[in-house]
Amino acid sequence: MAEKTIKELADEIGVSKTAIHKKVTPDMRNKFFSKIGNKFVISEEGQEAIKSTFIVSFSETENQKPETDNSTTKETKSENT
Repeated sequence: MAEKTIKELADEIGVSKTAIHKKVTPDMRNKFFSKIGNKFVISEEGQEAIKSTFIVSFSETENQKPETDNSTTKETKSENT
């Protein structure tokens, strides 16, 4: 694994660049980001740290999804007329 841009990392883990920006703390930015030309790149260690924040977020979200029964929420047009 090599350094990656924010977009490359976002594409790899299936999130937006904005989502990565929101998860990255100023401390992480100072520690793991460097600028090459006009792009920020993230070190390998930083990539793992960022990925781990999304893994925790995804697992928490999965545990909170309510179960729904769509069969009772759909009405047919004949019932409405």
